[in-house]
Amino acid sequence: MQNFFFSTDPKTVTVGDSISWVNGSDASHTATNRARGDANAGDQWDHVVGNGSTSPSVTFNTVGTFLYHCRVHFGMDGTVVVNAAPATTPVPTSIPTLAPTAV
Repeated sequence: MQNFFFSTDPKTVTVGDSISWVNGSDASHTATNRARGDANAGDQWDHVVGNGSTSPSVTFNTVGTFLYHCRVHFGMDGTVVVNAAPATTPVPTSIPTLAPTAV
C-alpha cells in the first residue's frame, strides 16, 4: 500500500503462497477480501493496516482470482491471482557403472 493504492496489482502467486500487505503511507488502510460492496466482504480476512505496519499474512490454498479492497478508501481495489503449483518431474538418478575387474 502506498498512498491510496495497492502498489502491485494484480499480484500473482502460487497455491500455498502467503502474502502480507505493507502500508508505506501516512494513512491507515484495510486489506479486506472480496469486492467492495459484496455482502460477504471480510468473511475470510479483514486486516487494518496502520501507517508503517504490516498485515498478518494470508495463505492462498486454492487456484482462482481473489478480489480485495480497502474499506476506508474508495478506489483502493486489488486482485490476487493464484496459479497452480508447477508439476514436479522426478529427477532420474543414475546407477553407477563398475569397471570390470581382471581375473
